[in-house]
Amino acid sequence: MRRRHLTCLRPGERPATDGGAEYVEVFVASPGTADMPSLALPQRLRFAPARTSMCGRSAAPMPVKGIGDHSASPCQSCEFFFMILIMIWKPNVVVAAIVERDGKFLLVEEKAKGRLVLNQPAGHLDEGESLMDAVVRETLEETAWHFLPEALLGVYRWPHPTKAMTYLRFTFIGRVSRHEPERSLDHGIARALWLTPEEIRAERARHRSPQVERCLNDYLAGQRYPLDLLKDLGDAEGLLSPQSTQRAQR
Repeated sequence: MRRRHLTCLRPGERPATDGGAEYVEVFVASPGTADMPSLALPQRLRFAPARTSMCGRSAAPMPVKGIGDHSASPCQSCEFFFMILIMIWKPNVVVAAIVERDGKFLLVEEKAKGRLVLNQPAGHLDEGESLMDAVVRETLEETAWHFLPEALLGVYRWPHPTKAMTYLRFTFIGRVSRHEPERSLDHGIARALWLTPEEIRAERARHRSPQVERCLNDYLAGQRYPLDLLKDLGDAEGLLSPQSTQRAQR
């Protein structure tokens, strides 16, 4: 989904940015110089050559040149500065692990917005990483347990209620094979712990998101899908790379 924002800016004004945008392409025209205003979230920026468009204030045709082109000029009709923001929206893909042992479930207690919350071992999918690799890695980093996925619980979409972000969570069911108690846990993780379903529900106010209890309930209801439902074309050998299988089985 592409959203095009056409805005005229006075000198020193800053454009709004969308926290859920993958990147922002910015084009600025100003008298004599291409003076780029400061932008929030600079790590999300990507610059590209501009094309002829029209002024968002006067609707007059206007050739907009690229950043750093000192021959750029303001709109000849209204003399306002001109900027186009092109934002590409995408969901945040995350993975999570459901692990049951002796009637208790593996969770993490982590810091979020200044308080300790509960979550299943979970995290973002990294570039070039399969979903299987990601859930094995995240479980090890957050709990120091080696995780072997055995089934897919489900795929969950959750729009954050206060942020312009949507999460797409792939939740896996599996077992843990080995623990490294001396291993340092990820930044922000206070500890890993095992809780019963009743204990998890009693801490509902501390759940990081509604996905925590929803995934627990779906698991207890017997929901399961085979791993071969997922097709990873980046791994010619199959869904789970040999490296991930070896790490989980150690």
